[in-house]
Amino acid sequence: MLEWAKENGIDLERLHRQREVLVHLGLVYRNEAKSSEKVEVHELLLLAAATNYRRAGARKYFYEACTIYRTLKSPYAFLLENLSERNSAERAWSEEISEVNSVYYLWRSFDVKAVQTLEVSREPLESFRTKRIGVLGIELGAYVDLFESVSNKESKDDQIRETLLPILTTYALAVKRAMRDRYHWTRSIAAFHPAEPDVLALLVSLDNRLTVRESSVAHLIQGLPIDPALHSLLRGTLGQFNAWRDKPAQT
Repeated sequence: MLEWAKENGIDLERLHRQREVLVHLGLVYRNEAKSSEKVEVHELLLLAAATNYRRAGARKYFYEACTIYRTLKSPYAFLLENLSERNSAERAWSEEISEVNSVYYLWRSFDVKAVQTLEVSREPLESFRTKRIGVLGIELGAYVDLFESVSNKESKDDQIRETLLPILTTYALAVKRAMRDRYHWTRSIAAFHPAEPDVLALLVSLDNRLTVRESSVAHLIQGLPIDPALHSLLRGTLGQFNAWRDKPAQT
């Protein structure tokens, strides 16, 4: 990621300073939450802390963010946990899918070799298919379609690749738009982070599921019309999470 950032004009010194600021803000908001007596204020401060830890973009800070999201009982913790250095907490509270953000529970982190089947009812989510979620505003239906495709033992790689394409296309367009604003891009102060955790966590989870198929995210992406710069970004960032396997795993 750092090599890619340097090659694409991002000031690395500013990037490091920004991470330090985000981590400091996360700590400040977390400490403020401890002294807050009002529940609403307490939750808002924790949410602000989690957001800053998430934006800091490192495994240990993803872990801190996950811990806070779990405290708030936010299903988003299940998705982000794919980027965490370890599982943040017990997960029984979210076994039932009942709200729009619970789509993230479909993409939770788990031992794919120990759990060959993942039975989760998606019916409660059907009425939210066109709802846009996350930083990129991707339709909830895209998450569900990809999940159903990779969960279907009869699906071929091309079918999974087809359901992955809308998500990667949205991501690619967001990166391109951010890069056009050279002032904010080079100073690493753009609203959108090129290594967007929502996308990375989803791809890490997807690659985990693909191991039982002797396939990989790298294999799927190589068959898509992806810009070389974006391909390099994904290769570098996913590689940090052992989720870029040029040679699919043998099971």
